[in-house]
Amino acid sequence: MHIHTHGSKGDPVIIILHPMGITGEKMYEVVGTKFRGEYYFITPDMGGHGSEKRKFRSARAEAAALHNYLQQKGLTQIRLLYGASLGCAVSLHLLRYEDLNIEHAYLDGAPVARLSAVMRKIFAPVLVWQQDMIIRNREKGISDFVKRYGRDIAEHMADSFLKFDKESIYHIGRDCVVGNTPYLSRELQQRISFEWGEKELYTKTSMPLVRKIWPNAEVIVRPGMEHCEAMAQVPDYVEKIEERITGTRPVMIKLQGLDEDQIREISQQIADAFYDYKYNEEDIGLIRFIPAREDMFTYIHAIVRAAYRSGVLYTTSDRREGYLMLSGEGAGGTVGFVDGIKMIAAEKKALGGIQNMKQFIDACFSDGGTIETRMRKEKRKFLRIEMLVVRKEFQGQGYMRRMMDFAYALAEERRIPVILDTDDRDKASRYEHLGMKLDRVRICGERFHMYDLIRE
Repeated sequence: MHIHTHGSKGDPVIIILHPMGITGEKMYEVVGTKFRGEYYFITPDMGGHGSEKRKFRSARAEAAALHNYLQQKGLTQIRLLYGASLGCAVSLHLLRYEDLNIEHAYLDGAPVARLSAVMRKIFAPVLVWQQDMIIRNREKGISDFVKRYGRDIAEHMADSFLKFDKESIYHIGRDCVVGNTPYLSRELQQRISFEWGEKELYTKTSMPLVRKIWPNAEVIVRPGMEHCEAMAQVPDYVEKIEERITGTRPVMIKLQGLDEDQIREISQQIADAFYDYKYNEEDIGLIRFIPAREDMFTYIHAIVRAAYRSGVLYTTSDRREGYLMLSGEGAGGTVGFVDGIKMIAAEKKALGGIQNMKQFIDACFSDGGTIETRMRKEKRKFLRIEMLVVRKEFQGQGYMRRMMDFAYALAEERRIPVILDTDDRDKASRYEHLGMKLDRVRICGERFHMYDLIRE
């Protein structure tokens, strides 16, 4: 491994680990130069790339070489570990070293899951075929690179491919298909972001595995994009990464590790906030269908329990001033089948039986259907705010804005709209003040309106 550095040694350390075909210096140009703060960048060339004369042996060996360098230089405090594709494979090995304090990690296109036997067999030969294609017809061989990354990076990748020996290609291909799932503590998971393009192979294989084994890690899927395409095509790609390491990005806590009593306590806080809300003269909202406080708790508890178990329930801080439930793209999970059935059964009880529940659902979906229904018919992706509540004693202190900003940040990274609906004109006005736009007002019954809002 050949090490390149940029910046002053006293500044916070950022490690940038390149994908196959792009050198460390090129990655500094593409990613590193876009950081606004003052950092000390370490941008290695792995085996077979750039200034490194040795062949590529394995991601594990590259991580070991980098670890030795960091130890020798006393650079064990790492502000950000950034990896792209092959660089992610090396990063996952580097995360195993307990003597490194890695504050944040951002892994774009990580090959986490072990691929099928067929894919493991053909992956490296496909890379060799790619090299042969570039040799025979350079323009045709790099056509996909040009579409994804632009002409400059594509030409650079072509030059790199032409220098590869077959042994390095096969070793690189192996590390992209064998999988790598190190133990990551809950605390470390909370400091890691995984990103994939919607159209790439690893979104179908590695993303579900990450959500299962590292549920506290952030997962980002870029709609319509291919493998590592965002780093070259999304203008604020680096800006959003830097927000994570500087603390300027809105942050919420995903609720984890709660027992049933704690879930009931949270449910009661949210139910009280809904029940005690003072509606305007035009609306009576949810109270029309759930007039008793006890039934309101039953209804909310069913939703909170399902959201918590599905990993889509967030809070503002350890004091739990407010709660946010999300669904759709970027929510962090989906309500499972069993939890969904339990939620429906509890809602039926709270609403007073199946007939009343049917009337409630019919009312909520009347006058043209919900904004979610219309978005799905148009086959548009979205992030939906299912529930947003600030506890009474913390209202008027900016927590609603904090939760909205968190949702906006998730949606902006994915280039998708935020949607929600609410049952009160005054609530809708607050959302409009915080950046939402009123899409339409649906008349769902006497003193029952649904206000559909969107932020695009």
